[in-house]
Formats: sequence, structure tokens, C-alpha cells
Amino acid sequence: MYLLDTNIISYWMRGDKRVIDRIKKHSPSDLSLSTITLAEISPQYHLPELRDRQGEGGWRRAGGGFV
Repeated sequence: MYLLDTNIISYWMRGDKRVIDRIKKHSPSDLSLSTITLAEISPQYHLPELRDRQGEGGWRRAGGGFV
């Protein structure tokens, strides 16, 4: 079994041929992701209204402060 990290998933999503070829060599049942990786690649964390566009470099909490 292989646990794929966020970087590998990112390369795969960007179409990195070396990563794709390597992943294709394995059965899907031999590949897994952690819940942390799933959260990191989840689109809900990349919405513009959630990100700080003023350069403070944090995520906005539901109440308004930064994490």
C-alpha cells in the first residue's frame, strides 16, 4: 500500500507525466490518501472569499479573525 502525500497529488493534478506514469503502475486499491491530504486539496479551502487577499498570510476564521 502507498500513502500519497499532498505534493504527489498536486503533481498528478497538474499533469506531471512522471508522477502519472508511476501512479498507473499500481492498482487503485494499493493507493490511499490521508484525511489531511484530502483537506489540503479540497476546493473549499481555496475559495477567494476564505483567503486573505491583503497579504496577512492566514486563513479567516468563521468569526472573522485569522488562524
